[in-house]
Amino acid sequence: MMQGSKHATISEPRGTPVRRKPPKKIFDRKSTFFSVAVLLLFGILLFVELRGRPTPPPSDGGSGGVRLDYRALAGKLKAVGLHEAAAQAYERYLEVGRDLTPESAARIAYTLGKLYLDAGKFEAALDAFYRAELYDPDSELSGEIDAKIVHCLERLGRGVAAQYALDARTRVGGKGDETKRSEAVVARIGADTITRRQIEEAFAALPPYLRKRFEGKEGKRAFAEKFVAEELLFRKARKLEYDKDPE
Repeated sequence: MMQGSKHATISEPRGTPVRRKPPKKIFDRKSTFFSVAVLLLFGILLFVELRGRPTPPPSDGGSGGVRLDYRALAGKLKAVGLHEAAAQAYERYLEVGRDLTPESAARIAYTLGKLYLDAGKFEAALDAFYRAELYDPDSELSGEIDAKIVHCLERLGRGVAAQYALDARTRVGGKGDETKRSEAVVARIGADTITRRQIEEAFAALPPYLRKRFEGKEGKRAFAEKFVAEELLFRKARKLEYDKDPE
């Protein structure tokens, strides 16, 4: 020992290698198994998600798509009595039809309305007939469309005269420059009908002092409501033979 030194220093023998800890593995067995399990679970979830999605409908045209003729499909479904399915096909045709003119669109909508009528869906039928009217206001089917609208309103429990007054369908004292409009059916009782022309003629036959009571747009509408209501009541009474004298 050396004097003046409190601690003795022991040195390792020269040439002895220093022990180092082995490098830590980035992926051991446990982490590898966990990663594989996560990927497998993700793949299963993706497969279930894709399988659960509805198959997209056939393309209606465009690049790489198969064009489906919905009008032809509707005709086939209608021929076998599948009215609701045929109506859905016509609805789709109206949505995607690229070559539709106002006239053809009105005819399709009119056919669609009749299909809904046959299926007993009066609200959907009324919607289709209104669309037919809007597609082509001057359609040659306007009289039939008006009649079908009245029928739908009757089946839905709506007042025929009131509904036609609200929709401005009855224009008494108008120009009457279109014969087909004047012959439009306003109300129907079985096989009997009330046309716009009948209301106009009844209005013209009023004495001057009575005609003044129905002047203006609202007055003419009120007269139309009154005429239709009275005519409906009279014809129903006649059919029930209430107008016969029991003696």
